[in-house]
Amino acid sequence: MIYKTLLAAGGDRRQLALLPVLRKEPWQLDTLGLGEGNPTGLSYDGLLLPLPALRHGQVPVLEGPPLELIPLLSRIKPGGLVVGGAFSKPHRDTICSLGYPVEDVMERESLVWENAKLTAQAVPVLLGMEDGIFLKGKQVLVLGGGRVAKALWPVLKDRGAKATVAARSSAQLDLAEQAGAEAVPLEQMEPALGRAELVINTIPAPVLGRKELAALHAGVLVLDLASAPGGVDFAAARELDVSARLEPGLPGKWFPVQAGRLLGETVQEILQEHWPEGGERV
Repeated sequence: MIYKTLLAAGGDRRQLALLPVLRKEPWQLDTLGLGEGNPTGLSYDGLLLPLPALRHGQVPVLEGPPLELIPLLSRIKPGGLVVGGAFSKPHRDTICSLGYPVEDVMERESLVWENAKLTAQAVPVLLGMEDGIFLKGKQVLVLGGGRVAKALWPVLKDRGAKATVAARSSAQLDLAEQAGAEAVPLEQMEPALGRAELVINTIPAPVLGRKELAALHAGVLVLDLASAPGGVDFAAARELDVSARLEPGLPGKWFPVQAGRLLGETVQEILQEHWPEGGERV
């Protein structure tokens, strides 16, 4: 049997942890931009891009300059499979228009939920290592009731924080209360802002504007975990001297090996769906 070939291009330390998972399988794997030298192949059956697949229109790498998408696609056979994470619609449309089917790992619910749990577990590590903030006894306001927020509530409780959750839906508020947090409707969160010692946003939409930021006490840190551009008016935060920052990709930063293995298992699942036994693609 002639096994399928795969080019893994770009990525961070997660991608390095992903490689051993994939190399247990029968397909052949070369890498680019991961410190293993340059591949010699010019006609691969599939392209593996990182999570996120592209930043500012280019593929991020562990070392060297970012990679351009079109030259990478030129290394792939017509109709070859492209696998990556968090493709923007324009980038996905471009790849598909050139005849390459796309699989986005972030459309796999199991990976999204595991990634959310790693994100939540990374928050106290980030706060302790970079800010000298410990959660015990802290009044923490969490905005949102999605996966990351749900994963964060028990982490805060386990570390002794006093969590308040501001969310839009009554179902999310009910779940927050069941998790032991105080729950308030998002549109009524101003009193909670006034007593917060730490604010964590998980909503990928504008929720912390000038009015909301002005309600915070001096010295309160705002962490935005939402997808870029986040939910915080960072220009207003600078003008008001509020410490606020966007913190995407926490699993890759703090738990790259675990995150990479989970990513590898998801990619493995996708490839096995397309390439049974590593052989002819279905």
